Amino acid sequence: MPQVTLEYTANLPIQPAKLLTAVNAALFATGQFKLPQDIKSRARALEVFAVGDDLPNQAFVHLQIAVLDGRSIEVRRQIADAGLAALQQAMDWDALPLQVQLGAEVKEMTLATYARVKNTPQAAA
Repeated sequence: MPQVTLEYTANLPIQPAKLLTAVNAALFATGQFKLPQDIKSRARALEVFAVGDDLPNQAFVHLQIAVLDGRSIEVRRQIADAGLAALQQAMDWDALPLQVQLGAEVKEMTLATYARVKNTPQAAA
């Protein structure tokens, strides 16, 4: 049930849908999530950003993975590492014209305060 948010600087020539697909597959491969469709991800291009003192030719990608509480620090680190590795592989890393920093973090959501519903679509008659 992770909620994945990929933020990236708009000066990066990347394909965010490709990155999300790679991250979703990597997260599912960790064995921490029951169904692939439980992983929900989105990407946001950051039009306004600064790296350091607004250095030129700089960019970043930050991956935030929110999971329900109860996993150990080691497991959360494995999830972060899997997401980061997937990003690095899916980006044409060596061909990028900018210096890019990649980061990934896993945040916990409290199960006791998390709520969701989903519908069951009616079959067409």
